[in-house]
Amino acid sequence: HLELSLANAYSGNLGVRHASAFGTGLSMGIDATGFTNGYTEGGLASVRVGRLFASGHSLDLSYTRSLYHVLQTDENRTTQFLRLVGRASLSRRFYVLGDLEYDRGGDLEGPRVFVEVGVLF
Repeated sequence: HLELSLANAYSGNLGVRHASAFGTGLSMGIDATGFTNGYTEGGLASVRVGRLFASGHSLDLSYTRSLYHVLQTDENRTTQFLRLVGRASLSRRFYVLGDLEYDRGGDLEGPRVFVEVGVLF
C-alpha cells in the first residue's frame, strides 16, 4: 500500500547548550535536525546566543538554515532566517515578548513580527 509507506516519518535531533559559555554570562546553543518522510527529506541547523538579565529580562539572537528535497518534484528548497527575541518582565506577573524575524529563501521571504503580552499564574 503506497499510502502506508508515505505515512512513515522519521526525524532526529542533536543539540548542545551551555547556560554560561566560557564564563561570559551568555548562553549558547547549536542544534541540528534531520527528517525523512514520503514527501520530503532534509534538515535544519541553528545557532543561538542569548543573555538573561538579573531583572528577569532576556534577549536571544539565532540563525537557522533549512534545506530539504521534495521527492515528487525532485526540487531542492532552502530557507534561512535570523531571529531576535526579547522578553521583558513588566512586574512580578506581567511580561511582554517580542519576536523579530527576517527570512530568505524558497519558502519564506521578508520580515515577520510577533508580540505577546502575558500574565503568569
